[in-house]
Amino acid sequence: MKGSYKSRWVIVIVVVIAAIAAFWFWQGRNDSQSAAPGATKQAQQSPAGGRRGMRAGPLAPVQAATAVEQAVPRYLTGLGTITAANTVTVRSRVDGQLMALHFQEGQQVKA
Repeated sequence: MKGSYKSRWVIVIVVVIAAIAAFWFWQGRNDSQSAAPGATKQAQQSPAGGRRGMRAGPLAPVQAATAVEQAVPRYLTGLGTITAANTVTVRSRVDGQLMALHFQEGQQVKA
C-alpha cells in the first residue's frame, strides 16, 4: 500500500511539471510571435492570422504620437432638478419688520 501512495505522488509531480513546462513553452511562443518594434522582417511581413485559421481582414491603420501632459477640461450638461439633502425654514418669533442681519450669507450660526 505504501508503494501505491508513493507512485501516485510521483505521477502527480510529473503531471504538474509537465503542465508548467507546457505553459512556459506556450508563453515563450506567444511572446516571440508578437509584433514588437525590433521583430524580424519575416515576422513583420507575415499575414496576420484570422480566427480559427481563417484569413484575417485588412490591417487597421495606426498612428503614433508623443505623449504630452496637459489639462483635459470636462463639461457635463444635463437637465433636471436639484434637491438639497438638508433644508431649514427660518421664521421670526414675532411679527414685524427685519431691521438688521447680524450674520453674513453662508456663515455658520448656532441653533
